[in-house]
Amino acid sequence: MAAVLALLLPAFCPQPPNQTTQSCECAFNRTARPSHESRLALPICLPTTYCKASGIRSEPRYTARGGESYVIVYGFNRSLVRYWYKTDPFRSYLNAMRLIVRLLLSLQAAASVLPVHLLLSGERHEGFEQALVQQFWQLRLIIADATRHRIRVPRWASAFHWGSFAKLSVLSLTQFRRIVVLDTDAVVLRNIDHLASLPSPSFVYRFKCWAQKRSNLPIWEMNSGLMVLKPDEALHGRMQALMNGNGTTSKRDSKALKSIYTPSDPGDQSVWRHFFSRVYELPVAYNTFKKTTFVRVMEWDHVYVLHDPDVHRKEKIPWPSVQALYNNLTAEAQLRVQAMAESLQVKNRGRRSR
Repeated sequence: MAAVLALLLPAFCPQPPNQTTQSCECAFNRTARPSHESRLALPICLPTTYCKASGIRSEPRYTARGGESYVIVYGFNRSLVRYWYKTDPFRSYLNAMRLIVRLLLSLQAAASVLPVHLLLSGERHEGFEQALVQQFWQLRLIIADATRHRIRVPRWASAFHWGSFAKLSVLSLTQFRRIVVLDTDAVVLRNIDHLASLPSPSFVYRFKCWAQKRSNLPIWEMNSGLMVLKPDEALHGRMQALMNGNGTTSKRDSKALKSIYTPSDPGDQSVWRHFFSRVYELPVAYNTFKKTTFVRVMEWDHVYVLHDPDVHRKEKIPWPSVQALYNNLTAEAQLRVQAMAESLQVKNRGRRSR
């Protein structure tokens, strides 16, 4: 049934028409926002200056103010790995290292000048951590504190998204004025340092198809693959109160946590979309998927960040120069992690997730 539904979805759920890299899905498609069910509601969105309805493009500029950083979040917990890693959980760690190295290489290739901080939680592997720091001069590690950064995974979470809830602790990083949070499976294609000058919180809204029991619905989601946030102690406390309840280890979710569950979004995005009542919107260029359809294929020349959740699938990017950059970064990351594994006498297994 699922396979049949997957074949039918494209016909019933087409991509938005006339989409460009400067399209802002919330700001320019307000009538498409689901409002018939409160749990599908999205925050009020305000377009940033990078949202442009016209074809006029101006290259964003970055003005350093200090206290800004990229943040990557990774927590390795062998009990929370995806199902295909259950027989060998460390394969999950090695694949995450390849993604993190690729992201760092892409920031380096884009001539980023902002520091990068990797927030680590769960099981530690200091050999790989030290190798990362030695190879990337702009990288610093932040080791999560069991109390300060504790975020409990809710019962309604999809097992596929268990690891994503670690990102909910980034509001605690008050040593920074502004952070640009990137998923490990992101690839930076062009310099994005200018995002650190934007208001907070800023997100990209994304169109996707989602099958309900009785109908196929076009869904707008606030994607957390890239976020511009201002860490704040009060907001972090509110986040922990929501996610951890009374601080016990009870498996039951609080009433408030149950109420924010969004069936089409059973990961950290369900939390972000209800946690903020108002957000700023970034255009599609800052969180583009391989499946994103543009009105002109040359729009790929203006993509800033590729979000690649299906990293091991062979789907091609429909623009040769971007595909070549993607291939080169992926291959270099694989070689570097292989060298790390050899130096640490660890078997370098599991380059493919399935």
